[in-house]
Amino acid sequence: MIQGFARWVLVGATIGHAACGAPAPGDSGAPARKQEVETTVAIDEGAKPWPTGDLVREPITIAFAVYALPGIEVDVLEAAKRLHAKAYAHLPAFEGPDAMAAKPGLWISTPPLSEFAPPDAESLRFFGRGLSPEQVIGVQTSPMVVLLTFTSDAANASRVHGDAIAMLAVLAEKTGGLVWDENTRELFTRAAWRAREQAALADPTQISKHFTLHSYRDDEFLRIVSLGLEKFGLPNIAVANVPVASSDGMAKLVNLVATAMARTPRIEREGVIEVEIATPVDATKPAPPVRADVRLAVGEPHEGDAPGPLAQIVFPGPRATLHERQDALLDLVLGLEDSIVDADHDAELLAASARAKQQLAAMKPRFAKGIPDMELLMVKAPFATPDGGNEWMWLEVVRWEGSTISGILQNDPFRIPGLKSGANVEVDEDSVFDYTHRAADGTERGNETGVILQRRETGK
Repeated sequence: MIQGFARWVLVGATIGHAACGAPAPGDSGAPARKQEVETTVAIDEGAKPWPTGDLVREPITIAFAVYALPGIEVDVLEAAKRLHAKAYAHLPAFEGPDAMAAKPGLWISTPPLSEFAPPDAESLRFFGRGLSPEQVIGVQTSPMVVLLTFTSDAANASRVHGDAIAMLAVLAEKTGGLVWDENTRELFTRAAWRAREQAALADPTQISKHFTLHSYRDDEFLRIVSLGLEKFGLPNIAVANVPVASSDGMAKLVNLVATAMARTPRIEREGVIEVEIATPVDATKPAPPVRADVRLAVGEPHEGDAPGPLAQIVFPGPRATLHERQDALLDLVLGLEDSIVDADHDAELLAASARAKQQLAAMKPRFAKGIPDMELLMVKAPFATPDGGNEWMWLEVVRWEGSTISGILQNDPFRIPGLKSGANVEVDEDSVFDYTHRAADGTERGNETGVILQRRETGK
C-alpha cells in the first residue's frame, strides 16, 4: 500500500508510504519504535489565556520610509513635505515623537543613516520585494532616508493606513526611491508596492498582504512570528515548536487567525478565537463545521519581535503529544487528510531505494551534527501493524544519533491504532526506504520511489 498525505505541503504530491504485509526482499523489516522522545518542546499548560475584550490597542502607529538611490538628484524630504501639503494636509503634522497621540497625524523626519541604515544585501535576499541586483547594491550607499510615521485612533485607522500607502506610492514614483516598511521590515520597489495598494484594507481576507511572517529555528523546531499586525492595532501572532514539515500549514493557520482578528477584533471567550475552516480536500464528502476554535495565550516576546502585545497560538496538553495536537488542528482547519493506494516493492522500487540509502549515508555526517538551519530532511520507514505487517510512513528527522533517527511522524496510519501524525518516533537507519531533502535555498532532492509510484498511478 502507498499512503500519500496532504498534510506536508513543502515538497509536493509525490510523497507517499507503503503498508505491506511482509518485508520486501532486501529490506530489514525492522519497524519503527514509538517513543516518548525527549525534546525541547515547552508545555503549554502554564500559558496565560488571552483575556476577553477588544483586541485593538491605541495609538495605532504605521512607519514607512523612502531610501533615496545614489545618482538621483531629487530631494526626498522636500518632495515628502510638498506632497503632504498638497494632498494629505488633512493629516496634521506632528513636530516630533513626543507630540504624537491616538489621533490621525503624520511626522516626517530624516533619521541619520547611522541609526536607520538600509538593510544589507543578505537580508534583502529574504525581505527585498522586486529589487534588481543594481538596486540591492545601490541602496547600500543611499544618501538619505525619509521616515514617515503615521498615527491614528481605531475609528480612523483604515483611512489613515490607506493614505499612508497611497502617499508612499506617489513619493516613490516622484523620487525614484525604494519604500521601506518599518513594521514588516521589507523593502519594495514602486512596482512591488502596487500589491499593497490593491489589497483592500477593509477586507479582512486581504490582511495577509499587509503583514509578514518570520520563521527561524529555535532549538530543534521552528518559531513563526508575524510582523506588521500592529498597523491594524492588533497583536502580532506567534507559534512555537513547529516541525519544519508543518511550517507552511502553520503559517496558513496564523493567517487564518489574523483574518479572524481583523473580521471581529474582540475576544468573547477567554483564550479562544474562532477561525473559518478551509474547504475540504474532497468536496464530495460532508463539509466540516464552518468554524473551529484556536487557543490563544499571552505570548512572551523574543528579541527581534515587534513591540506591543503578542498572541501565542497554543495547543494545551502534555509535552509528548504536542505535535499530534498541532497536526490534528491543521488537518481540521485546512481540510487535510491522508490517502492510500496499493503498491508492491518490486525490483524498480528496490533499486531506487538502494540509491536513496547510499545518498542518505553520504548526508549523515552533516545531519548527525544537528539539523542545519532552514533545511528539512524526511525519511520513509516501516511501522509494525497488529497483523504482523508493516506500514511505511514518513517522519521529519529531528536528531540522528548513531544508527537511530528520531523524528516527528508525518502520516496518520491506517492500520496502527493509537499512533497519530505528530507522534515522536524512532527508526533505525538501516530500515529507511527513501528520503527527501529540502535545502535552505528551496532546492529539493530524493523521493525517487515516490516519483516512480506517481508515474505508475497517473501514467505520466
